[in-house]
Amino acid sequence: MSRTFSLEDFIPSPPPPRREYESYHPIPEHESFLALTIDMSLLANALTGDRSWCTNRVDRRPGESYKPFKYEQAVASISNKETIYMPWLYFDEGRTRIMDGRHRLYALLDAGYTHVTVQIRPACVPMVSTLVEKKSLYSN
Repeated sequence: MSRTFSLEDFIPSPPPPRREYESYHPIPEHESFLALTIDMSLLANALTGDRSWCTNRVDRRPGESYKPFKYEQAVASISNKETIYMPWLYFDEGRTRIMDGRHRLYALLDAGYTHVTVQIRPACVPMVSTLVEKKSLYSN
């Protein structure tokens, strides 16, 4: 059985509406970190292959890099719209990595947030800034 395609079949669907978590503790003034709002789907792609990251819930197994109680705490904080600490990303050995905040990122991703503000050191800005915005047919 054959199917006839139309031009509309090849146009990608628009991205989901931007949903950004907005309540973060400020970075202490004595720290040399910068805040950067990144696209969660780009972050998940950048972390693919990192043994400490599991985008899909079914791949998260209790152990060294996943602690269910930390995830549940993050879920509770986010569902109550509490102020949370920004996850901390860095760049090492040619890839983006998470220094702190993996469980908060999981909870935000699972709650449907598309963008998250993270803290990074100034030296990592050029590399991590590639995760800021996804370009598509729908971008200006």
